[in-house]
Amino acid sequence: DTYRERKNHGVELATRRLAGLIQPGPRPPTLPVLSHRSRFLRKSYIALEDQQRTGDNAL
Repeated sequence: DTYRERKNHGVELATRRLAGLIQPGPRPPTLPVLSHRSRFLRKSYIALEDQQRTGDNAL
């Protein structure tokens, strides 16, 4: 789980960097939506990763 946590942290940093790149100027209304979307994407990505891992274990 430590490796996964580190990976999640890296993904979070990447999404934050992306958010910074997408939003160079101060635009507060769109920030919550973006953060929520990135959180949802991270959750779905982790779920997909778990699915793939279980599939590999089944094989």
